[in-house]
Amino acid sequence: MPIEPKKSQSIVFIVALFIILLIVAFAMTSLSKKPASEGTPATTETPTTKTTKTEVKVDKVDLTTAQGDARLPQGFPTDIPVETTGAFESYTADYPTRNFTQYTVSYTTTKTIKDTYALYLSYMTKAGYTFRTDGKDEKHGFLYGTKDNNDLSVVVSAKGSETSVQMSYLKKR
Repeated sequence: MPIEPKKSQSIVFIVALFIILLIVAFAMTSLSKKPASEGTPATTETPTTKTTKTEVKVDKVDLTTAQGDARLPQGFPTDIPVETTGAFESYTADYPTRNFTQYTVSYTTTKTIKDTYALYLSYMTKAGYTFRTDGKDEKHGFLYGTKDNNDLSVVVSAKGSETSVQMSYLKKR
């Protein structure tokens, strides 16, 4: 039985959101690992279960009143192409104890998935982002690159008759 278009769109949206959350989780774990000091021998520790609360400050952009670039979260890199008129989500999530800030923007466009994916692949390549072997997936509309120790992930998918773009820029301090 074929998947209905509405269900398919919902699945793509959920998968994209899951990928973004995985990126944040990966960044949180990689930032919490600190190398041993020089001259200090490495020790083996027994793993323990420890639950800590992560402090996060979320600042959402009021898209009902903001216009133009004001629809982007403050601090979002200005060179990343975004069609702000179609923005439906825009926020900053600051993790001060983890030393990074996540800037997230989601918008719709009338451009095709193929053209939108090509736009971001071209931008990221020209801007100097490096991709791991799994950082480019045209079939699923996913890009993940690193530049200056900061990460940019872009997910391009269908949303009704339009194309949805979900991107997160992770700035590490």
